[in-house]
Amino acid sequence: MIAATLLIALNLAFFLGGGSVLAVGLLTLVKPELIFKLTSLLTDQLGSTFTDLGVLNGLDLNGLIRSNGIILVVVGAVIFTLGFLGCFGAMRKSSLLLNLYAYIILGILCLEVGLAVYAYMDSDKIEAQIQDTLRLSMYKYYKIGVRIDGRSIVIPTKAEELAWDGIQFMLGCCGVSSHEDWYTADKWNRTYVLAPLSVTAKLPPSCCKRTEEGLKKGFNDISSSDFIDLESCIPLAASGSFNEVPCYQSIRNLLLDNKTIIIAVFVIVLFVEILAIGCACWLKSKIK
Repeated sequence: MIAATLLIALNLAFFLGGGSVLAVGLLTLVKPELIFKLTSLLTDQLGSTFTDLGVLNGLDLNGLIRSNGIILVVVGAVIFTLGFLGCFGAMRKSSLLLNLYAYIILGILCLEVGLAVYAYMDSDKIEAQIQDTLRLSMYKYYKIGVRIDGRSIVIPTKAEELAWDGIQFMLGCCGVSSHEDWYTADKWNRTYVLAPLSVTAKLPPSCCKRTEEGLKKGFNDISSSDFIDLESCIPLAASGSFNEVPCYQSIRNLLLDNKTIIIAVFVIVLFVEILAIGCACWLKSKIK
């Protein structure tokens, strides 16, 4: 009885959560104008919060959600199906559904453990692949980015560009493995206006070091006066004018600093999956 109750409660949460994600994903594909209205309402309601966070203010939220509609549909469908199999199988005491549920969860668990072991055993190769992926995203998607227009800052609205500028601003880093990654990124607009001159950039403004006052400001509150030396940073990449720490190293250090939380979450997920498999198997044995 306890196993059945646990299984029903756990998978009811999966069922409802997966159904919600699936519904949002379908709406993004079928009714994008509705998503636009909802995200606009969300932005209006949480405007003060977004202002405090800074980095979210310029983000095209509805565009970001629409572009990930298929991912939402796939993830929502998987979670929804698992929730249905577990919940309905426990309620109806169906050996077939419980078997199918347990095997799917076991497959997911084995995949997670396998990926964790692979990541531990071949970490150097994975790190190189991650760096290549980050560099590819920089070269493919970063085209405009944060702009210097006269003495003011223009924040981008495209999610990919905002993500790169946000990472470099917030983590105080530049490039993937080196600031020279930007030298070979040939698709971004390198022309900036540093009044009264137009210059050809080596680095985007988000790589440039900021003053103490500038560091205290939110992303959207930044002005050109909050940088130490834009004239030496953007066109010259002069030493001391930009953040020389690579972004991959900064992200890696951030993950290592929070590795206890990451491991704890991973262990909790494994525990929940093992609990679900155990409950399904115990309930199936009682049915027999």
